[in-house]
Amino acid sequence: MSKHSANPPLPFNGKFTAEHRRRLQQIRERLGLSYQELGNFFNLSWSTFRKWERGETPSCQPRHIDLIKGLLNGEFDEQLHASHEPIENLLDSWRRMPALMHQCMERIASTYDLCQGRPEVCASLVERLNHASSLAITKLLDGESAHHGTDE
Repeated sequence: MSKHSANPPLPFNGKFTAEHRRRLQQIRERLGLSYQELGNFFNLSWSTFRKWERGETPSCQPRHIDLIKGLLNGEFDEQLHASHEPIENLLDSWRRMPALMHQCMERIASTYDLCQGRPEVCASLVERLNHASSLAITKLLDGESAHHGTDE
């Protein structure tokens, strides 16, 4: 059980009780996760978690029992927390970017999506973008250093 979970272990046999639903909601809210983030983490549809939590689905498939039991008893808390932090940091960065930067990022994402059937093209795109961004940062820093050097 995770050190973050203050609840006693909760048995789970595949049928959701009110206590199971309450704990699923409590875990999701405590970790600050959306249904989408939980679905992505466990490779399930976001609506599956929502239905489990809201009681729209009275039971789960047998293959999900151990996953839910682990989730209910805090076994994934640290991993879920860690997987959530980079998303929050990325969102904070995104909010600070100017609109032109958003447009560039959206073009890159669209291009990457279009290339999904060609892994070699995706890999080349990522490599070239990494190189271009490193080069741009280096030039900016070199220009910044040169600029400060003339002021002194």
